[in-house]
Amino acid sequence: TNRQTPTVVRARWKISSIRTFYMRKIKFTQQNIANRLSEILTSFPRLDSIHPFYSDLMNVLYDRDHYKIALSQLNIAKQLVNNIGNDYVKLLKYGDSLYRCKQLKRAALGRMVKILKQQSPSLVYLEQVRQHISRLPTIDPYQSTLLLLGFPSTGKSSFMNKMTRAKVEVAEYPFTTKSLYVGHCDYNYLRYQIIDSPGILDRELSQRNTIEMQTITALAHLNCCIVYFIDLSPFSNYSIAQQCKLFQSLQPLFSQKPVIVVCNKCDLRPLAQLSSEERMLLDKLTRMKHVHKVIEASNESLQNVESVKNEACDVLLSHRIDAKQRDKSAGGKDGSNGGGLSQLIQDRLFVAQPVKRDNKVRESVKKPMVVSSSSQSIKELEQQHGGPGVFNFDTRQHWDLKQEEWKYDEIPQFYNGKNIADFYQKNIDKHLSALEDEERHQRQEELLRMMESGQMDDELNADDRLLASYIWRKHVLMRRESAHQRKMRDSRPQIGRTDQKIAMSKMTESLDDLGIDCRKVTRSVQSVDSKQKDAMFHRRGRSRTRAIDGSLANTMKSNANKSGLDFQEIARLQSRSRGPSNVDADRSRSKSRARSRSAAPSKGITSLKASETARKLKIKAISALNRKGKCHESDRRITNPKPTHLFKGKGGPKGR
Repeated sequence: TNRQTPTVVRARWKISSIRTFYMRKIKFTQQNIANRLSEILTSFPRLDSIHPFYSDLMNVLYDRDHYKIALSQLNIAKQLVNNIGNDYVKLLKYGDSLYRCKQLKRAALGRMVKILKQQSPSLVYLEQVRQHISRLPTIDPYQSTLLLLGFPSTGKSSFMNKMTRAKVEVAEYPFTTKSLYVGHCDYNYLRYQIIDSPGILDRELSQRNTIEMQTITALAHLNCCIVYFIDLSPFSNYSIAQQCKLFQSLQPLFSQKPVIVVCNKCDLRPLAQLSSEERMLLDKLTRMKHVHKVIEASNESLQNVESVKNEACDVLLSHRIDAKQRDKSAGGKDGSNGGGLSQLIQDRLFVAQPVKRDNKVRESVKKPMVVSSSSQSIKELEQQHGGPGVFNFDTRQHWDLKQEEWKYDEIPQFYNGKNIADFYQKNIDKHLSALEDEERHQRQEELLRMMESGQMDDELNADDRLLASYIWRKHVLMRRESAHQRKMRDSRPQIGRTDQKIAMSKMTESLDDLGIDCRKVTRSVQSVDSKQKDAMFHRRGRSRTRAIDGSLANTMKSNANKSGLDFQEIARLQSRSRGPSNVDADRSRSKSRARSRSAAPSKGITSLKASETARKLKIKAISALNRKGKCHESDRRITNPKPTHLFKGKGGPKGR
């Protein structure tokens, strides 16, 4: 079973065991429910501890009050479940019967489940919030950001698709973009994120819907460069006057943010064809405080699209640097030290100026190699000669050698009896002679030291040389034996050291080295072995095979010792023998009743008393399994799945 708590109350259990049985079920259910609810509460973000942009965005999308109430209800439910579990565990301590304990457990679990069912609306709401949060884009409030702003259908999404790898939906109807989309681009080795916001209309803040409020939230909290799009086409649903009015209404949110105005769709209607009133409105926008530049662009013809991105990135970078200098205009905290942050940075930097070394012109980009039109590419050659898997291109074709005919020369491994690889290094002969001189010098110095210390007075005599050769031979044999054992150990199954059989001679030798007298043990083992060998030829009781005379038995015993016959071969020899039997064999065959054996200690135990003690310890070790009727520790068998005390009485199985 996969249950993590006991499932059956056994017969003749004490009331304390029954109480513990049901207490465990209540505690397990309480702990499981509390852990799941705690995991839900900790996985959702806390609105007070996240960035204000995300806090207001969640308020716009999911309603802050509803979100907090749902989480608080789950927190209260967790506390109630813990209180119920603790109360019913206390009541179970006073349960005086199996029926009462079971009813208390049933009531506790029922109340816990009822509390969870009451939280169903909150859980459904939080699951919808979780799924929607997982689909939101990751917006970094601290990264350099370009925010695309304007009326619906002014070309914001098309500009996003041109400048980044994002795939924003573009359609002819308004409000195609219903949420914030994020894309990334690189400019001057810096990463910028571009946010495509939904279209916004010129109306009061209280009248704007959820889609427009996402744009207002991003505009209010993100420190970014605003790229405001104005649609110049004559087919636009919103006039230039309305778009300029929206720009003026959003002026309070543009504080301390650089703004670039993009007059989009100039391929349909350029700035030169605008009326004087429309030109005056655009000139008025240009003279506003935070507007840096007005650029005419077109997403369809890609006119000035790249220039808009470059200009916005440059303006944003300079604005962020100026803001840091204004924030830290002094070296100290009180602002008493002038100089600004830039001066502090310049004092700690050193700019190295390169010096021109010659008048040679070195291009920054290598010129591409000119390929003649007559030569075929490797792909074309591959198609002509059988395709992939058949054609092998020439790997030496692009080798840059001093002479062209050297490309296909064979490179030998040996030349004039010498290894070519040894001569790859320049001046190798000079280095080799230097190494040999150094080695010769070291040998001479070592010889002088040995002569001074008197270690070379006498040479080895014949006996010492013989002993040294014997020791050397012994070392070689030991290494071979070790390698052979290691090889056999890797190819055979591993046997534990306690399970391995040890030869009697090896054990006797080890004990003798330790100073332990093992002659008595050796004699007892030899006597047991001799008795086992005699039992092969002399059976007790009536034998099923033909009897063997004494001479044949002695002969078979000696043959068994020499040739190593087993029991089955000896039995076949006994059944095939046709010789006369002696008196002793007939007398032994007539014995129909075996003599009683004398008590003997178990194997590996020296005395009967120690053998009896070991037997009692064995019985005591398995008594716990015997009480539960189990074969071993992993036995999970239930012998009686329907005990009488649970399926009998006026309640019946349904009442319980």
